[in-house]
Amino acid sequence: MESLNLHVVECEGASSLALSPEGKMIVLSRVGPNGAAIVMTNSTFRCEIDGTQGCTVSGVAWSVDGTRIAAGGATAVSSQKSGGLVAVCDAETGAPVFCTHKEARIISLAFSINDRSQRIAIARIDGIIEVLDAFVGDPIQRICLRGVSLGGEASWINPSGLQTPNSNRTPFSGLTSDLPATPMSGTPPTPCNCVAFSADGDRLAVAHGTA
Repeated sequence: MESLNLHVVECEGASSLALSPEGKMIVLSRVGPNGAAIVMTNSTFRCEIDGTQGCTVSGVAWSVDGTRIAAGGATAVSSQKSGGLVAVCDAETGAPVFCTHKEARIISLAFSINDRSQRIAIARIDGIIEVLDAFVGDPIQRICLRGVSLGGEASWINPSGLQTPNSNRTPFSGLTSDLPATPMSGTPPTPCNCVAFSADGDRLAVAHGTA
């Protein structure tokens, strides 16, 4: 096997990152309430991600065409709106496309692939998966995961709102088209830890569960 020509990019205090499609830029989230930024692969700083200053960013992603960046996490401690936020910005300047607040912290997010990233899926700590319009932030679908015991699992879900489990189990026992239903007694929402679109955009892979 041919050895890789590895190049180290110094990103002090980074907790997560994503490489741009052409491989020349990196968007990274900083440890703690320090927002997100773009650096070049030669470690040169490029710009801050507007809207994330003072926020703890958990996940970052690039659009398929490399023109937009998404960052999601928890709102700033000083913010009057506690919970989570999703910020989508211009990849060249960091200027905001939109910034929207959510009821709970965002753990992971992903752009759709097949439609030139017109949608963005977000995974929330309160067991909610949302699909948003990636240009204005309007919600398209919302699905509540619940009833999973300690441990974890990964499941396929149809973002149109139809359940499509990848086994004979039914991992999505709580499903609504617009707002999350109130969890039933004994079946608390299951934290959603990671989300990804399939290449054709018809399904979402969701990792969910607790330690």
